[in-house]
Amino acid sequence: MSITMTQNTTTPLTSIAATSQQSSPSANPQEIVFQAGLGYIVSACLNVAVKLGIPDLIGSGVKDVRTLAVEAGANEDYLFRLLRVLEMSQIVSRETPRSFRLTAAGELLHRDSADGRDRARPRNRREGARAR
Repeated sequence: MSITMTQNTTTPLTSIAATSQQSSPSANPQEIVFQAGLGYIVSACLNVAVKLGIPDLIGSGVKDVRTLAVEAGANEDYLFRLLRVLEMSQIVSRETPRSFRLTAAGELLHRDSADGRDRARPRNRREGARAR
């Protein structure tokens, strides 16, 4: 995107906006708002998944939602919805209707990943409660 300023003393911002709009396709206002809201939802789901230790519980294999929910101490239906958001964000992939595996991006959240997150964090809520 290139922005050029002109010497037009009456409306310099109009010139900047016009140049900016010409270099990128026009976005649908509803799409902009939807994407902004979706960004928050994805971020919140990712936060909950890491706090519950979902990447570590899935590991390098495939896990069904029921098993993950029991191991994480979470509601199965809510966890399924959370995993669907993470699937859309390419953090996990669905292998069967209710089982998931980590993608390459999701592997970065795994405790044993070479580029993984802080290994000192508890794996899930239960383990964190016992450590306190």
